[in-house]
Amino acid sequence: MKKDIIKRYYDEIYYNKIRVESDGYPEYRARLVLRHLRNKGKILNVGCGRGFESREFKKAGHYVVGTDISKKVLKFSRKLQDESYLLDAQEKMPFRRDSFDTIYAGELLEHLPFPSLFLKEAYKVLKPKGKLIVIVPNIARFRNRVSILFNKLPFNEEHLHELTTEHVKKLFSDAKFKIVYMRGTKGLFRRFPSLTGELFIVAIK
Repeated sequence: MKKDIIKRYYDEIYYNKIRVESDGYPEYRARLVLRHLRNKGKILNVGCGRGFESREFKKAGHYVVGTDISKKVLKFSRKLQDESYLLDAQEKMPFRRDSFDTIYAGELLEHLPFPSLFLKEAYKVLKPKGKLIVIVPNIARFRNRVSILFNKLPFNEEHLHELTTEHVKKLFSDAKFKIVYMRGTKGLFRRFPSLTGELFIVAIK
């Protein structure tokens, strides 16, 4: 899929469907991230969208750099973060090696043609012992397993990949990241990653 087509989709369709004001969930996800950060530092928010998580990171005292493929959405989010860059998450990142304490990617991997390229770049710009924190939908969630029994399975045209816990473990291992925490973000199956709806993953370089 050509990069200009992807950019056009996010500028003309995807971000036209998302509300300008937060529904509160980005702030909830930001709080989950902040629980795993002991010290204030430099955070790279890849696929920052409208910047609601970035705003929370800044409030907590972190220096926040945001990137997104959409020029349209960056006009909004640049007000909420310290630096903003128009960037495809799979491109070579314009940052020095070992320059970020934390990299955050909320619901990003499933939208990328080649998630491994993003992970490779993330590894380069993350400091030694730095944290990569990712949120990704789990296609093998309990509800979907039941739906298969009735010949139904959710379809999302925006997802180029549908991931499970095993897929994530393989991607991270291949990129030399060590997963130290994997749970659901919320719900009944939060403590059972393979069944939860949305995975919250913390990995160390």
